[in-house]
Amino acid sequence: MKATDIKNELKELGYNVKDFKISVKHRGCADIYINVTVKNIMLNLNEIDSILKEKYESIDYDELTCEILQGGNIFVLVEYDEEVMYQAIKQRKADAQKILDNLDKFECEAGYGKIFYEDEKIKVYIFPNERILSFHQGNEQKRFSVSDSYDMAKAMIKIERLTA
Repeated sequence: MKATDIKNELKELGYNVKDFKISVKHRGCADIYINVTVKNIMLNLNEIDSILKEKYESIDYDELTCEILQGGNIFVLVEYDEEVMYQAIKQRKADAQKILDNLDKFECEAGYGKIFYEDEKIKVYIFPNERILSFHQGNEQKRFSVSDSYDMAKAMIKIERLTA
């Protein structure tokens, strides 16, 4: 397996291969690590992750302990390019800070949240005392710590990309 194989797969699915940096590394006991760095913040990481994991990822577990067995595994990691994410966060930090400055408007007891955003596909709850955003889409749930404007901006971007 080569990085070009994965690029060709993404190209066949309509993606621009220039939006990706892909490395395939053979390590340890014949394990393979596929690292995909997405350089376009507008792309949905979950979608790309699902496609690649369905096609390539293969991990063997011990039936009793659920530990990962060594050798012959293929791991897939998909993430945004750090600089691309940093620039997107920089653009959203002011909006994120405004939300954080107004957390007291979400009156909640500790451990309870309120709906922060909702549409026909998703619900996002905010837990102001814990400074957490909780994203719900169907059976999928993700939680984001939003302790400062950087974290809040990053969470906002990830939620936007999850729903793109």
